[in-house]
Amino acid sequence: MAIVEIKHKDSGKVLITVEAESDVLLRGVIFHGAALAGADLRNKDLYQTDLHGANLEGADLSGACLTLADMRGTNCSGANMTGVDLTFANMFRTDLPDADLTDADLSGAVLIDPDLSRTILTNAILALTIFEGCLSLHNAIGLDRIRHRGTASLDHLVLTR
Repeated sequence: MAIVEIKHKDSGKVLITVEAESDVLLRGVIFHGAALAGADLRNKDLYQTDLHGANLEGADLSGACLTLADMRGTNCSGANMTGVDLTFANMFRTDLPDADLTDADLSGAVLIDPDLSRTILTNAILALTIFEGCLSLHNAIGLDRIRHRGTASLDHLVLTR
């Protein structure tokens, strides 16, 4: 195991120090409630990571693997999440306003009551994706350019907006 420093994307200031396999392999690390606003998490392997309640506002998560991540109540406002893998992520009440999810893989992800205001979903992949209580989905950007690779589930609240 190695000691890994997660730094701010602009200032280089250390935001948090964790013990992990390497500076790229952060699988299963617990960031529950962590203050990671502006963090540089580009291309990190965050498989099964606990980000429940973490603040990732303005963070750079481009190219990161967040497969099976617990993102309940996570603040991702304004985050760069281009090309992120959110396969089977739990996104219950995840805040994503102004986040860029261009080319993100949302296969099997569960989005319940998220804030998707002005979220960019251009070329996002949907397959077995569940949208429930997504009252702001109609405010998302790029809905006409989503890549459907399978069925997605929308509850009646989403459909009546």
